[in-house]
Amino acid sequence: MRAGKPDHRPSCKPYDRSMKSILAGAEPGLARLLLGPGVTTARPLPTETSRVEMRHRDVLLDVVWNGQPVLVHVEFQVSHGRHMLSRMLRYYADVISSRGTRIPVYQVALCLGSTVPTSATYLCHRFADDSYLDYRYRVVALGGLSWNDIIGTGCPRLWALLPLVERQRRRADPEAYLRACVEKIASSPLPPEEKCDTALAASVLAGLVVQRDRVDRIFKEVLAMFDITKSSTYQLLTEKAHEEGR
Repeated sequence: MRAGKPDHRPSCKPYDRSMKSILAGAEPGLARLLLGPGVTTARPLPTETSRVEMRHRDVLLDVVWNGQPVLVHVEFQVSHGRHMLSRMLRYYADVISSRGTRIPVYQVALCLGSTVPTSATYLCHRFADDSYLDYRYRVVALGGLSWNDIIGTGCPRLWALLPLVERQRRRADPEAYLRACVEKIASSPLPPEEKCDTALAASVLAGLVVQRDRVDRIFKEVLAMFDITKSSTYQLLTEKAHEEGR
């Protein structure tokens, strides 16, 4: 088994919950990560879709970027599968159905796992000059981003994503890299409650790219500094687990 890869294919659900916990109040940081420094405001919008057969969108933001309004739709994915293109197209249709076509929609599939996305992200059909479709969205593999991409957002809650970036550095020495992540989170300016949330979310997400026993061993010391039962991330994860166990 290659170092740095998990020993099984994880379910996306706990990682979705960790991401949503991280992003509570950190939406401007996410928008800056995806769009750059021109973001001035980013406000979360309802994620329910109007179609019964579709699940909720992960994130929909009302953003002002370089003075222009844009709707930013983000989906969190462990991997970018072959059905993602059709799903994103359905989400796009749902957004413009509920929000209208006046404001452009910027769609991003944010891939959390260790693999490099290869599936198609565009669809182009031209039957005639007056009947064609040209659709595409962006895929961002966190493993291809740098440490500074996350720190540069100016949002310490997003430091929970540090275990997922720097793919080559992490694979070279997974434990040393995770220790650096733990030290950075522990030194963050966040208040203790948010620091605990960030460390716990980082430990959950790290399990996507590093063997769980290694993750638990490295994060054990920093998590022992807090009462994790008071963490909003912990409560979200346990509440959802209890709901699914009923």
